[in-house]
Amino acid sequence: MPPPTAAERCGAPENPFGYNYCGGVLVHEPAPDVCRWFVCVPGFWAGRGYLTVCPDGRVGMVGGPVGRCPERAGRKAPVYAYQPGAG
Repeated sequence: MPPPTAAERCGAPENPFGYNYCGGVLVHEPAPDVCRWFVCVPGFWAGRGYLTVCPDGRVGMVGGPVGRCPERAGRKAPVYAYQPGAG
């Protein structure tokens, strides 16, 4: 399957995982090298839940005391694993 196009990523950086900001399946177990393609928040790997993008563009995990967007960073949006036809 070809990687998602820029339009299918909806602003997410190009990455080999098919992660995007517009639809698919929530990412509960990020790829081991996700922080090579996305800028991860401090303590990322101690987080839990599912992958989110912070307003400043960094990614974190939605739950837990660490690995998430800073408390006053604003609204977080899910990161998805692309699936053709999903959205």
